[in-house]
Amino acid sequence: MPNGGDLNGDGRAELVIVGEMMPVKIFTYNGKDFEDKTADYFAGEESGFWNAVKIEDLDGDGKPDLLAGNLGLNSQIKASEKEPAELYFADFDKNGSIDPFFNFYVQGKSYPFVSRDELNDQIYPMRKKFSFYRDYANATMPDVIPAAELAKAGKLEARELRSVCFMNRDGKFEKVAMPARAQFGPVCEILAEDYNGDGRKDLLLLGNKTSNRLKLGSMDANYGSLFIGDGKGGFRFVGQADSGLSVNGDVKSAVEIRIGNQPFLVIGAFNEPLQFYKNYKK
Repeated sequence: MPNGGDLNGDGRAELVIVGEMMPVKIFTYNGKDFEDKTADYFAGEESGFWNAVKIEDLDGDGKPDLLAGNLGLNSQIKASEKEPAELYFADFDKNGSIDPFFNFYVQGKSYPFVSRDELNDQIYPMRKKFSFYRDYANATMPDVIPAAELAKAGKLEARELRSVCFMNRDGKFEKVAMPARAQFGPVCEILAEDYNGDGRKDLLLLGNKTSNRLKLGSMDANYGSLFIGDGKGGFRFVGQADSGLSVNGDVKSAVEIRIGNQPFLVIGAFNEPLQFYKNYKK
């Protein structure tokens, strides 16, 4: 998911790219091609399950900040700096096709997320190694794939699950987590507008993912999360009873338009009719 804006005040727009199991990346166009300038803005890699990114001045200091929508904290998946969620990929059974293994840590040990049946369908020789469910129940990643093979495999990581703001502090981005109510579900679309008419930017976070496999389950606790900004980078959650929002489905896009002289929010969700909300406070 790309976005662009002038992050360093040189009059040229930078390109910001985010995606699942990758770090936030920032590129500058030098007139011929794009140069990776991520290290100029971040102290380290900021990897996550990023679904959306928005460039906006959140604290009124005249410098652009970043908002990044992530998976949230309301799922089985766990990740941290010390214990990231990982995706190993290689042709482990030498049959000409790539075998991906997603895993994350539980009580200090890395376990594969794939079930025994899924494993045996993907890599047939594993049927002999894990003939019974009890054999696989406590198997860690090195038990499934030897550590030497994992070391040679491709690897992606996600160390952050929260939706966050990256505040611009003199050209370097400092990560600030969004409030807890922003972490109830995946954030796939971000709007920054003045929704209550006080002259300050507010945030509307939209998302959900319901097409997951049964083992992971639906992530559908985001009915449209409105946060009122204080103009200094702080945000206060507004409940549905006050915001009037009850957004259905896996939101993929949203835009504010005017019909006549009235502002409307138009929301597009997968396999759902367009949803319209009128803002009476503008």
